[in-house]
Amino acid sequence: MLPAALIFKMQMKIYTTVQRGFEHRTYCEDAAGFWQPLPGVTVAAVSDGCSGGCNSHFASALTVKIIGKIVNSMLPQMPSSASGTGGFILSRYMQELLTVKQALCLETGEILATLLLAVVYHNALWIAALGDGVIAIDGEITEINHQNTPDYPAYHLHQSANEQTSYLFAQVCEQTAFTHFAIATDGVLSFTTAQHISAVPAGNDLVLPYLLNDNSLQTTQSMLARKCNLLHSKYGLLPADDVAVVKIINQINS
Repeated sequence: MLPAALIFKMQMKIYTTVQRGFEHRTYCEDAAGFWQPLPGVTVAAVSDGCSGGCNSHFASALTVKIIGKIVNSMLPQMPSSASGTGGFILSRYMQELLTVKQALCLETGEILATLLLAVVYHNALWIAALGDGVIAIDGEITEINHQNTPDYPAYHLHQSANEQTSYLFAQVCEQTAFTHFAIATDGVLSFTTAQHISAVPAGNDLVLPYLLNDNSLQTTQSMLARKCNLLHSKYGLLPADDVAVVKIINQINS
């Protein structure tokens, strides 16, 4: 018989990709990560650094690193639900971000980054969005758009606990069961040809279902990167903005 930890890892297929947009010549300002701290528990995050901030690539990478630190150190205090785990992580994230800001004497503009956080607890799914991004669950796609003025977590570091709670849980979705889902930074909406920026809407009609909902190529660990390559080679589509995606297929329900 296989160990329980191995069985649960086999039940979740996880794919990630981070793509630099052609408008960003030097750095990719997005980051992604996932962690499986316990059997049946998976945490995923994508983050987009503010292009108008300072060292935006640092801000997004820092966000994902902090989430990873919290997840990997929370085992003794792991809540027994997807929402409880997600809420615990977000609360700790705000504390850790403030600690890092103070320890490194960082300005607010240096830590501006969005965060989409997903928690899978056995078959239950919980997702929170702090800023812009795209969520796809079982074929339904939701765009979270603040017209390029996201309400970044860094703006709320000095608020009271009640004010932070209202902010952190303002954009949450959850399901008791799912077949597949994806979280993505808003760069996934920017696929176009470099010569024809006006082609974005037509590109989105193809890109979002293909990257976020379609489960073809799932036998390849680099599924999302290969799909990005195919979008370019077949349709001439590239992301103008940076993109980070995490997609998870639940083999129990698929």
